[in-house]
Amino acid sequence: MLKKIKLIGLTVAVCSFLMTGLVGKAGAAGDHEGKVMWYTVLPTEGAVALVREFNAVHPDLEVQIVRSGSYAQVKRYTEELNAGKDSADLLQHNAVDVFNQWARDGLLAKHNSPEASHYPLGVQFPDYWVALRAFVTVLAYNPNKISKPTSWLDLLNSENKGRIVMADPRTAGDALALYYQLRNLHGADYQRKLGQQGVTFQEGVVRMAEQISSGEKWIGTNVGYRVVNFRDEKGAPIDMVFPEEGTQVLASPLAIAVNAPHPKAASILFNWLLSADGQKAVTSVLKQMSVRIGAEPTPGLPPIDGIKILPIDNDQLGAVADDMRKEFAEFYGLN
Repeated sequence: MLKKIKLIGLTVAVCSFLMTGLVGKAGAAGDHEGKVMWYTVLPTEGAVALVREFNAVHPDLEVQIVRSGSYAQVKRYTEELNAGKDSADLLQHNAVDVFNQWARDGLLAKHNSPEASHYPLGVQFPDYWVALRAFVTVLAYNPNKISKPTSWLDLLNSENKGRIVMADPRTAGDALALYYQLRNLHGADYQRKLGQQGVTFQEGVVRMAEQISSGEKWIGTNVGYRVVNFRDEKGAPIDMVFPEEGTQVLASPLAIAVNAPHPKAASILFNWLLSADGQKAVTSVLKQMSVRIGAEPTPGLPPIDGIKILPIDNDQLGAVADDMRKEFAEFYGLN
């Protein structure tokens, strides 16, 4: 069977050949609406890989992917709600505080997933969202250009001026969370000094890793473990560090949109992604961390209890998010 995975708003056309022998596992035809629209921040190739695994057992359900950064997704979804245009079925991004507020404001569908009981309460908002993955941030660097860093303070070294790449906290939820965490850890003056280091901003982790491994940039934040590990496996000169003060391990919520046009299909995809099989794909195919109780560890990644995690109060972050974005723009000369 030839199955198309649609990437809305992208120039990439992706087709995948799927197994036909598993059609019976999908249930009778017509038990859902036939397609589901998934708004996600996963790298395109990662989202496609997960959908390919999903379609192996649900080949009659077409998944359409809309990939963007966290705050671009927030803007798109809220504007569509205000305009009465309901497009999204499933939502997934890295701004936990936004998901919490959406749940309180009735902007997410209530969904009592049978898979939720397999997740700690700290990585879900009961009946509304559950973490699809834990996003693990590392300091990535080019070992041919600089010696191994050990601390977030190493970003302030004079040798790194003009050679740092990171995501923009005004558009990326994980980047805003890390800005907030490092500000709490080392103070506002740390962020002010870092803003004077001639930082370059990229939207995607893949592009950041490309710049570091090419030597165009020497060190970067907001770079996911998975991307660094992939490029390192291919022989690219890139390595990573879990800084001694701790690093960001951020839940990445998954929820069903309040007015989902295809709620049954959304429920099927939601439950599969959180299932043991779905989370096995998260760790083995996507190579990211699962927070499902009993999930297989991610190859090459320490268990979550072996990583020192920077603390974060997501609701408090939500309360000061606008102030943090304005401060960031000021400190980094982006006004």
